[in-house]
Amino acid sequence: MSGDKRKGRVVKNERTSERLRYSLDYLFDYYYQAKKSEGRAVNTLKTYEQNYGYFCEFLDMRGIIKDIRNITIETGREYIIWLRDEKPRFSEKCNVPESARTVGLLPKSINTRVKNMKTMFKFLKDEDVIEADPFVYLKNVQDIGRDIDVLTADELSRLIHAPNQRKYNEFRDYVVLNLLVDGMFRVDEALFNV
Repeated sequence: MSGDKRKGRVVKNERTSERLRYSLDYLFDYYYQAKKSEGRAVNTLKTYEQNYGYFCEFLDMRGIIKDIRNITIETGREYIIWLRDEKPRFSEKCNVPESARTVGLLPKSINTRVKNMKTMFKFLKDEDVIEADPFVYLKNVQDIGRDIDVLTADELSRLIHAPNQRKYNEFRDYVVLNLLVDGMFRVDEALFNV
């Protein structure tokens, strides 16, 4: 009888081990720990987590179980379409006007997010952790380019000098404006650092 109990544990452990082997969360953790051991910068590791989080958000919205066997080239293409046509441009945490909260990311942002996932799957394939790289044939989204309206030197000067620097909250705005211009930050990057 004791043999049966032990055998049951072995079978259960094998099933658990098999489930983990295909779990995207487990595979991401494997990748993350490898990159952490290579000495990747803290911000780079955060980027890995964020991009994996975006992919998981897509999978959850589509009802796709986070199992590597469910990830195909078609899943990758659907992910790109979701990023382009459905993903809100800014999270609720970002302090941007409602008018800027549009749907659909720019091609550069899409390509960055997909590139991170492609890098992870390639790494896992190279390490023989997964049998096939599901994103190996996934192509970048073409950036058709668009004209960007830029401020004239006079408009920029008036904008930067608009806040009254003698008032605390307006001085803060003055500093943020200078940070945006001098550091070439995006708004959410500048606000994260303030």
